[in-house]
Amino acid sequence: MEKLELKRALARLLRKDISSRLQILLEQERELLKAGNDERYSGDNQYDSTTEETMQSSEYASDLLDHFRRVFNSLSAFPSSHLTEEVQLGAVVITNHNSLFIAADSQPISLDGTVYNTISTAAPLFGMLKGRKKGAEVYFQGVTFRIVDVF
Repeated sequence: MEKLELKRALARLLRKDISSRLQILLEQERELLKAGNDERYSGDNQYDSTTEETMQSSEYASDLLDHFRRVFNSLSAFPSSHLTEEVQLGAVVITNHNSLFIAADSQPISLDGTVYNTISTAAPLFGMLKGRKKGAEVYFQGVTFRIVDVF
């Protein structure tokens, strides 16, 4: 697969993964809100630990949902339409240890027999690799990473 085509395929698969996570979180949030409403209107005016746990779970789900919405929206303007020579958002980075897709923290993506670890620009490894080009080496957590290719 040609580099630009590979990059676009990774972006599509990542958007699909984030979208499915959003759907799951939306359903979980609906269920938690319904459970909270059921507890509130059950006629039992007792405030107990179950109500507190439901409220905390609902807040957590809502925060996660907001996070994934932001990630999904940022992927809409994702730079997958061009190749790059340096490590930046949207880059595919092949190292002597692994293959990375700099986009969003998500599940690894398997494509054409290669596993691409997806990392965000907030990842410490990205901070070490940012702006580097093919042939550069960085030492991270006791391991030397050599950039074999970046596009």
